[in-house]
Amino acid sequence: MAEKPYTFSQHLETRMKERNLKREWIENTIENPEITENIAADETHFFKKILEAASRCLKVVFNPLSSIVITAHFDRKRTKNNCQ
Repeated sequence: MAEKPYTFSQHLETRMKERNLKREWIENTIENPEITENIAADETHFFKKILEAASRCLKVVFNPLSSIVITAHFDRKRTKNNCQ
């Protein structure tokens, strides 16, 4: 298995357990996002509809400078708008 070009923060590992988020959902959102928003030099948001989770929109917060995935959660507002 090839090593990923990013690492998950301890915060994210904790939130994944609390929020029942699957690792593959987060990886797929980073690698194949439907929407990407560059917020700042050190913050990028990736969004993707997760069909397996009732088509909810997953938001993944990533720091491109450190290549660390900070956190992830389902975005209620974007889910209502079909992840747009």
